[in-house]
Amino acid sequence: MKRTNLKKSLKNKLSLRLSFVLMLTTLLLLLPISVGAQDGGWEESFSGGELEGWELGPDVAVANGELIISPGNFAARLGEFADFHLTFKLRWDQEGAFRVVFYGRDESEYALVVFPGEVFIERRMSGPPIQIGQVQPHSLSSASWHNIDLTMIGTDLKLFIDEQQFFELQDENPLRSGALVFINIGSSEMALDDVRFEPQAVDARPGEPPGEGEPAVEGGPSVEKPQGEGPVAPPIPTPTATPTATGLTAFIQELSTNQSDPLQLTSIALNLALSALFAFILGQAYIYWGMSLSNRRSLAANFMLITVTTTFIILIVRSSVALSLGLVGALSIVRFRAAIKEPEELAYLFFAIGLGIGLGDNQRLLTLVALLVGLILIGLGRLFRRGGSDVNLHLTVSGGGESQLDLELLLEALKHHTRRLRLQRLDENGERMEASFLVEFDNLAALQNARASLRELAPQLEITFLDNRGVV
Repeated sequence: MKRTNLKKSLKNKLSLRLSFVLMLTTLLLLLPISVGAQDGGWEESFSGGELEGWELGPDVAVANGELIISPGNFAARLGEFADFHLTFKLRWDQEGAFRVVFYGRDESEYALVVFPGEVFIERRMSGPPIQIGQVQPHSLSSASWHNIDLTMIGTDLKLFIDEQQFFELQDENPLRSGALVFINIGSSEMALDDVRFEPQAVDARPGEPPGEGEPAVEGGPSVEKPQGEGPVAPPIPTPTATPTATGLTAFIQELSTNQSDPLQLTSIALNLALSALFAFILGQAYIYWGMSLSNRRSLAANFMLITVTTTFIILIVRSSVALSLGLVGALSIVRFRAAIKEPEELAYLFFAIGLGIGLGDNQRLLTLVALLVGLILIGLGRLFRRGGSDVNLHLTVSGGGESQLDLELLLEALKHHTRRLRLQRLDENGERMEASFLVEFDNLAALQNARASLRELAPQLEITFLDNRGVV
């Protein structure tokens, strides 16, 4: 019943996000028809009842003078907005993330993207978004109002948050005008307030007199280069998509870009390599320090595939709320039913999955520390568990004719010398009996005593001991 409810909940959330994408696309397609050019500034404090000029998602509402935007929803101010100074206040809870789209159209847009701990600017032009500028870290606290100041004039873009400058960029091929859209891509509510839009006039490209960029309008105001001042500062170089990129370069550029959080190919390769290395180290610890009676070497061989697969899954879903919700279903294939019976096996498997999640989320240092702490705890537990050698074996006893024995006699002979004893298989017919056990001895002397007890029952018994770590 719980599983059915979970599936219904995930399905409803995914349907909500799909509806949001369709609605937003429709709104952007209707922009050229429904809205003309901007003709002045405006302010919105959300203190009134009806919001004129705004299009809202299904779970967006005004409360206490604030616009509350639920996860997966948006608030759009439609218009042909360009060359502006925009200020607004935002508040979000923990794990909050949002995108502020400006110059938003169906085929192009700029976007300010804020994730926990990082902020960056994206540019999209008839394709997937491309990050411009470097990702900037931030320590913005949740549950507090933050003043965001965004200016886009001609080719120049500036961003301040709480009076701290985060970006000063130039786009030599600026986009057309478009809408403003505030999108909640996090997992908690965000609040918007005190939005102020001021159009800015542009006479010429900054630092470039008429004639060197676009031609000056005849009869228009002339712009003279300031005299007696230092040279004009050159544009700040920003990595942008190369329009002429072809072949392998364009292919890699396309592969390494997604809709919200671009990942570097080298970072992906490093995380996958570390996941394989960490899984190998964990497997060796399980083989030599584990207490499970099953074949530890066989189970440890699966750690690498589990960890690498989990890392791969997290690398894909970490930038998408909808895909992150589906992670529950993606990892539910790990059932641990009949094949996994011992708690220690479960613990190591979940440890391997945890390593994959950490590396997939690009938390290399945290994952390394967790692995070291886990190995230290495992080693200390092994050290203080007992001082004797850990002899865990598969024991096979077979005999026929005069050497055929009763199962109760075998169990009685073994239980006085073993720490653990488990009957795994029993084959018996009228002429021959074969019994397989999983046994654990405290030391080598206990093994010798058990062997002697079996020989006393029937000297012709066939006795086989096999190391459960694997022969090789």
